[in-house]
Parts: sequence; C-alpha cells; structure tokens
Amino acid sequence: VVALSPMLGPAIGGWALSIFSWNWIFVILGFMGISALFGVSRMPETLAPELRTESIELFKGYAALVHNKRYIVLTCLTTFGTMPLFAFVAASSEIYIVGYGLSERTYGYFFGFNALALMAGSFTCIRIGGQVMSRNILSIGFLGIAAGGLWLFLGNNDGPWDLALPMFVMSFSLGLSRPPSHNLVLKQVLKGACAASSLLMFAMMTTGAAAMWFISLNWDEVTSVLGIMGLSCASFGLICWLLIQKFSAHPW
Repeated sequence: VVALSPMLGPAIGGWALSIFSWNWIFVILGFMGISALFGVSRMPETLAPELRTESIELFKGYAALVHNKRYIVLTCLTTFGTMPLFAFVAASSEIYIVGYGLSERTYGYFFGFNALALMAGSFTCIRIGGQVMSRNILSIGFLGIAAGGLWLFLGNNDGPWDLALPMFVMSFSLGLSRPPSHNLVLKQVLKGACAASSLLMFAMMTTGAAAMWFISLNWDEVTSVLGIMGLSCASFGLICWLLIQKFSAHPW
C-alpha cells in the first residue's frame, strides 16, 4: 500500500487537473478523508483491555528507546537511505513540469514509474530474502542508491528519462533494503515494538522534511544536487554500516 499510493496518487491528480480546475484536488482529498474516517469509525477495537498500554507507560517506552544505542544507530542509518527519495518527491514536479515541459498528467506517469521501482524492490527482497542475509541486502541497497546518485550526477540531463532511470535504480534499491532495515531496527528492542516503529517513522519523516527543504533551495542544477545527495547519503550510510559490523562486539 505504501508503494502503491504514491504510484496512483499523482496519476489520479494529473487526470483530475486535465478535467477540473486545481481547486477540485482538495474536494477529492476531502471525499477520500471522509470515506476513510467513516471506515475507521466502524472498525472495532481488537486489542483486549488488559493488554492496552497506559499513557505514562507509552512515554517510558520512548525514553527506553533513546538509551538503546543499537536501535538509535540503526534508525539513523535507515534515515540516510530515504533522504534522497524525499528530496525527489519535493523537486520532481518542478523538474518534470517546469524543466522538461511535461504536462501534469504525464508527470503523474513518471512519478508512478518511480513508485513502481520502490514496489519492485520490496518484492525482490521477498524473493531473495531466504538466500541472502538481511545485513547483505542492506549493503546492496546502499550500493544501489549510491550508484543511482552517481548516474544522475554524471548524466546528460537532456530529458525526463535522464532523471527517471537513475531514480528508478535509487528507488528500487531503497525498496530492496527497506524491509530488512526496518526488521533489523525492530529486532534491537525486546518489548515496545510499536513505540520503536513509530519513533523510526518519526525520524524518517523529520529527516525527510530536512531533505525536502534542502533540495528546495535555489539550486542552479537541481538534478545534479539530487544525484549528489543520493551518492553522499548512501556512501556515508554504507561506510558506517560496514564499520559497525566490523567493530561491533555482537553480530547484527
């Protein structure tokens, strides 16, 4: 669902803009929100009352995570790989529509192509998960993101495919490494997996927002900056990951 939504969303938005004015985008979003609210309101609570967590215990769980060094280190590493994707989300509309002169509908297709790569990477992880160790898949993911960033930085930047194909490699590699990276993060906690998962997503969204701010500065060559982000973030993450495995007293 996470991969399918960004693939369908821009395509639906592009079709809506080709038929209606931009104001209708918010009408469509409002209808979706009301539909989701109606569905959630009819869902019964499945967790037994004796298993529910008190608010004070929830905050204690977050405090314990902050002191879990292995969890914090892996959380930081995971965010490095996602930053180029968030930057692409922020800059892609300007690059495709303003820079390459594509229509909103065509932009939706190219954005969906990138989301397809993310989903394909996750499915590939499922296929090779039984033969390749999680830590090796994570290393391959970092290498793929770095390779895509280098390709984007050295590319000609003459047309939309000069951005779409390197980003396909980067997004595929991120999709490939995301399941094992999240699994490794959550394996570092003995209890409070829900709090660990939410704190991980908070860290990803916060660093992602920083990446979106950074790519939105007045750069002359946005695609080159995006390539440098992919290369630098993934290379730094890979080096840290390899050093951690080498000098850690306990296996990951």
